[in-house]
Amino acid sequence: MVTAEGSIVRASVDEHPDLFWALRGGGGNLGVVTSFQFALHPVGPAVTAGPVFWAADDTADVLRFYRDFVSAIPDELGTVVRLGTVPPLPVIPEDLHWRPRSRSRAAARVPWKTASGRCRASANSDRP
Repeated sequence: MVTAEGSIVRASVDEHPDLFWALRGGGGNLGVVTSFQFALHPVGPAVTAGPVFWAADDTADVLRFYRDFVSAIPDELGTVVRLGTVPPLPVIPEDLHWRPRSRSRAAARVPWKTASGRCRASANSDRP
């Protein structure tokens, strides 16, 4: 990296550890990172990902199911909910193309914390 003073340095656990810590979230305005290396970690044996679509009018029921589902999953399982519309793509059922989100605000009232109080999920919308 190039520091704010103009020095070219390498920051790692072994080299400039304080700077390395700061670059990982401990501060700001430290300089410009010009390259970085990172270690990959094995995953598997299988990784499954993909979207799930539902009619807007079913949103409250879907989010209630999701709330209950994520309260029982291990921390290693990552999930996300995104509320929005979908374009007319061949892999998406035609009756879901550009459907507006539900007019009901019931989905916004579904609690997102588990019994332990940990927040396990969030929901975003692309419209107000």
